[in-house]
Amino acid sequence: MVGLDIYKFQFMVELLIAEGLFVVKLRRRRYFRARLIASLIVMFAAVALFPLRYNAFFSSLMFLTFFVLSIAAIGFCFHDTFWNIIFCSLAAYTVQHIAYFYITFSSIFLRRMWVTAFITAPITSLWMGLPWPYAGSYISPAT
Repeated sequence: MVGLDIYKFQFMVELLIAEGLFVVKLRRRRYFRARLIASLIVMFAAVALFPLRYNAFFSSLMFLTFFVLSIAAIGFCFHDTFWNIIFCSLAAYTVQHIAYFYITFSSIFLRRMWVTAFITAPITSLWMGLPWPYAGSYISPAT
C-alpha cells in the first residue's frame, strides 16, 4: 500500500468520527444499528475499491465521493431534514480538516523539537566543550 492508499482509509475514519460528534442528537431511523453497519460496509468498500491516480482532479473527485457517501449514510441512518444533514456533514468535514492540519503541524513541530533536543544540542555541546544540558544556553564570554 502506498501513502494515498493508506490515507484514504485514515480520512474516512477521521470523517466518520467527526460526523459522530455532530449527529449524536439527530433522530435515529428504525433499525439504526443494521443501517449503520450496512453504511459502514458500503463506505469502506468504496474506499478500498476506489482506484488511485496521482493528480489534483482525481484526488479531489475521490474525497468528494467519500464525502457524498458519508452524507448519504447519515441520511440513511438518521431521520432529519436535508439541511440539518448537510450542516452536520459540512461541520464534520471542517472539523476533520482542522484536526488533520493540527496533527500534521504538531507532528512536524514535535519532530523538529526532538531533533533539536536530542541530536543538534548534544553535537553542539560536544563541539563547544560544554555538558549537553547547557548547550542551548551557552553565552560567549565578553571580550
